[in-house]
Order: sequence, then structure tokens, then C-alpha cells
Amino acid sequence: MKIKLTLFLSSILLFTGCVEVTFPEPMPMNRNSLTCFPTGWLGVWSNETEENAAESITIGTSQINLGGDSIILGEEAVVRRFAGYLVLSVSGEENDGRWQVYLAKKTQGVLHVYTFDGDDDEKIAIWELVLGGESIEKITKDLNDSDIKEYKLNPENNFAFRELINNGGLSSMGKYVR
Repeated sequence: MKIKLTLFLSSILLFTGCVEVTFPEPMPMNRNSLTCFPTGWLGVWSNETEENAAESITIGTSQINLGGDSIILGEEAVVRRFAGYLVLSVSGEENDGRWQVYLAKKTQGVLHVYTFDGDDDEKIAIWELVLGGESIEKITKDLNDSDIKEYKLNPENNFAFRELINNGGLSSMGKYVR
């Protein structure tokens, strides 16, 4: 399971950039996790137009496949509903309180997939404006290194998480159709 999870996260990073963005817990906070994906979301979704996006995403009852790699819902991956989105939170390799978060929204038969992109300076400015500097931890490789390896966002509550979404803090990972 750990190998598949690592491969899945690696393939996602190829499409989203080099600087990771994590959260201290699955988002949104204090919500029930779904045990399976909703029926209307199941199937093979093909890339509509994005050049840097995965060719297809396959959503099964309790797993999602991206580029041949799959992840199964459970303790290391949870999906929750929030503000019209399905929010997929995937735990870090050591289950160390680092969760990568991906959002998907269906509109008129099109699946829009989003994430938080740590390489986009405009998005980082939005996060700082919404959360404040004290709620964003910048992680580097070591104390002498100035290159940021990871942003750990720590919204105070679900209202702050919603503000990240509504104020343009997300980056598109692609549009997919069945």
C-alpha cells in the first residue's frame, strides 16, 4: 500500500510542481469521511484540454487511479464533501500529520480538479492574505537552505479553508470528461 501511495503522490507531483503544500489534518476539519465515492462520480474521466494534466482519471467505488497508479480510501486517504467539492486528503509517507489536499467539482458533465500549488507566487500571496503569516509554515531542506521545499497551511477553521477556495487559492490540475 505504501508503494502505491508513494507512486500515486509522485505522479501527482509531476503535474503540480516541486514545492509541496500540506495540511496538518484531512480537510475540511471535523467532517465525516465518505466510505466510497458517490455514484455520479464513478467512471473514466479523460483529459479535455490541459497539456500538463494526467491523460485520464478513473474513479471506482473506493479507489482512484491516475496514470496507472491507484489509491484506496481508508486511513491514509479520505474523501469528504465541502462547499460543492469532493475533497481528497492523502496522508504523507510516514503518516506524520502532513496531508496533501485535492479538490474536484462536477459541473455540466465536466470534472474540474484543483490543488494547492506551492510554485505559484500569486496563490501563495492569497494564502498569506487569507490565513495570515503565522498559519503558514515554510519548510526548507535544512537551516542554511533558503529554498522552500514545502508550505504547511494551517487554517484555523473550515471558514478559513473556504476562504482559501473562494479567494482564488486553488490551482487547476485539469478538466476531464467521461
